[in-house]
Amino acid sequence: LLTLAGFRVVPVWRSSLTFPWMGLIGAIAVSAYVAPVHQANAFNMVGRGVLAFLIYLMVVNSATSHRRLTSVLVAVAVSGVLVWSLVLFEYAQVSPVTAFLSRFRVFSANVGGALRASGPFQYPTIASMYLEVVFCIALGIFLRSIDRRKYGLSMLIGIALVAVGQAITLTSSRAGLGIMLGALAAMVLVRSRRPGPSPSVQGLLAVAVVIGIQFPT
Repeated sequence: LLTLAGFRVVPVWRSSLTFPWMGLIGAIAVSAYVAPVHQANAFNMVGRGVLAFLIYLMVVNSATSHRRLTSVLVAVAVSGVLVWSLVLFEYAQVSPVTAFLSRFRVFSANVGGALRASGPFQYPTIASMYLEVVFCIALGIFLRSIDRRKYGLSMLIGIALVAVGQAITLTSSRAGLGIMLGALAAMVLVRSRRPGPSPSVQGLLAVAVVIGIQFPT
């Protein structure tokens, strides 16, 4: 909002999703108002819906070109790597990191005596959901860099994919593992239909193998 005000730009708010989203927020607001129990938590969800809508509008107003959209996607991928570092330190029980992360949640989740890392998120499942989205976005950036024959950049993005994959593994989310497997398999299937040798298929298989090796370890 400060940026728009500074440039004296009227924000764009009409889009194909604006009115459906506003209808959804209105419906959950009415539902929260008439909720017989846990009304405060219900209104908390309404607030989350409003914030999500504002973030959507922020992207609509900022990602006005292919280059800007790419910048947003790269920023998302970088954020996933940052979350991976917190997840890894949490799983390794690095005291300063675990003390810092304890401010974001009431308790830590465990399964079978092992910690389910959640990084800066409240629950491991929420962490995995976020990282799954990051993984799929980074996968698209990875394939695009290979198509443009920027192999050095492709290696860096591949390392980021492996890092995010490790973070998903440390959340112990079965859905997260399924999403990674499904995304990689779908892209291999699509790219293998192209005639001739495919560097992108080789890159995808390399990422899949490394993630597959780190899972049991």
